[in-house]
Amino acid sequence: MSSEHDYEGRMDFLEILITTLREHEKKLSEVADGFEKTAGDLIEALKKVQSLPKVAPDVLVQCSDWEEFKREVKAAYFATFSFKDNRFIVSALSNEILYVYSELLPEREFRARKEGERYILDGIFIDSLDTAHLTFNKSLNCGLTGTFITSTHLLNDGTYALKITLHMDSDQAREWISRELGIPSSKVLQGSISL
Repeated sequence: MSSEHDYEGRMDFLEILITTLREHEKKLSEVADGFEKTAGDLIEALKKVQSLPKVAPDVLVQCSDWEEFKREVKAAYFATFSFKDNRFIVSALSNEILYVYSELLPEREFRARKEGERYILDGIFIDSLDTAHLTFNKSLNCGLTGTFITSTHLLNDGTYALKITLHMDSDQAREWISRELGIPSSKVLQGSISL
């Protein structure tokens, strides 16, 4: 009896094992089918990406003249701008060429001393002789206007250091660039284009 019972037990165990293996085989088959579909989808997506036009620029052109820059990027898809390292920078991608316009934001320092009820300017310090004409001008060479921000510090020798910086408003710059380049303001982004 014992051998018949052992035989039935072994048969039950084998039946359970075979059923489990069949279930696993079915699940593995479903997983393999899913992998095949995913691989096919990835291949199709890769083909689509490879067929897209090239977006990275072939050439970088740095313009020093706003009118030339404007002519080259008129109606570009988008433009970026920033105020970085005391410079106003505008970039635009046009016909696979990245154009960049950059202009120094004027910053002036004066030394003054008090004489009676008045102050006398002893010196004017400028970044460059090329920007001397911008000393009291509220606009850049390109035409963008800003406002002056002034700070004053009393020095140890009793004189004053007066610093005047031309501040540009980001929203005003965005709207100005939009009008100048003929692109919607929503396509003028504050930031930069990285290669």
